Amino acid sequence: MQNIFKHPELIISYLEKVYKTLFYIIFVRSGIAKFLPVVIKFQYLDPVHKIDRNKLNYYLFGMNFIEGWFTKEAAQIFLCIDYMQKKEGIAGNLFEIGAHHGRSSIMLALMADPVKESLGLCDLFSKQEYNISDSGKGDKKILINNLSSYFDEINFVKIYEKQSKELTTQECKNCRFFHIDGGHSVDETYNDLSIAADSITETGVVAIDDFCNIVYPEVIEGVYRFLNNRKSLAPFALAFNKLFLCSPKRQSWYLERLFSEDSKKYVKNGDFETFERQFLGYKVVVIGAN
Repeated sequence: MQNIFKHPELIISYLEKVYKTLFYIIFVRSGIAKFLPVVIKFQYLDPVHKIDRNKLNYYLFGMNFIEGWFTKEAAQIFLCIDYMQKKEGIAGNLFEIGAHHGRSSIMLALMADPVKESLGLCDLFSKQEYNISDSGKGDKKILINNLSSYFDEINFVKIYEKQSKELTTQECKNCRFFHIDGGHSVDETYNDLSIAADSITETGVVAIDDFCNIVYPEVIEGVYRFLNNRKSLAPFALAFNKLFLCSPKRQSWYLERLFSEDSKKYVKNGDFETFERQFLGYKVVVIGAN
């Protein structure tokens, strides 16, 4: 204990952990959601959008307490696509490569129907010797604790502690939504996109992180190589550091719905605008600052 007082940064780290723990106990586990409307502004949801609204607003209110890089605006785009799919009756599993501490995993878990759908999460966790691109250091225990803070049962979540290239077809099949935020090398990016392309349904969506991040040019190169060599995925949106892809047959369908007034209600931020641009021969939605 004496060593802590000699190092202020340890005190800050300790207080941060206490603050996060209190947040989960007070706001997540206690059922205080009934009173949240007078405390925070609720996320817009279409009346027909099937999702646990209380847990969703807990999450959006407290997501910054979870270590990670997933933003509220990115979560809103995920929500918007989830709404499109459910409105159309599109069902299927969800998967994520690069779960870290669960900041984006919780969003995917909220999107899933725990009775009919599963959520797969893959990360190296303790196997950091394979983290060749130094792409985050996930913690399985923290991930499970964070998920358990929002869900009484997480039996619908399957966690895989291994390299993504070791995933089998059975482990990530029949996906309607596949999020990639794993290794950031060219080969890792290419491999993860290959897995995602083979795992999604005809109406499924792939979202890949850091495509617009110049700090990771390897991700950009990996994406271009994949899209040049394989024609099974087509871009339809670039938003909040992510590239969104689907089958070429569904590209115009997702594009049209992202431009709809219903979809625009999901992302409310005066700092961002929506544009139509050309990218790799496709019309795409671009959401960002002008």
